[in-house]
Amino acid sequence: MTANLTIVVANKKGVLLVPNTALLPKGAGHVVQVPNADGKGFTEVDVTTGLTDGTNTEIVSGLSEGQRIIAVPTSAVPKPRGFFGG
Repeated sequence: MTANLTIVVANKKGVLLVPNTALLPKGAGHVVQVPNADGKGFTEVDVTTGLTDGTNTEIVSGLSEGQRIIAVPTSAVPKPRGFFGG
């Protein structure tokens, strides 16, 4: 006999969430990359994180609702390889 269970340990509404792919570890915390207003480059912004569901993470401070972020930071993008993968 088997069973599937879902156990909710916390539930919050009205919080700011970002995809986990946007979070970069830095020191004891995290940063996200925010595009510069001129469209050239980005700025790393320190954020305080809260709860996570494994896919998205709550942002307690450091970002505002509606603020644009880079969901797949440039440091996470693989560098192109040669034709033969070398």
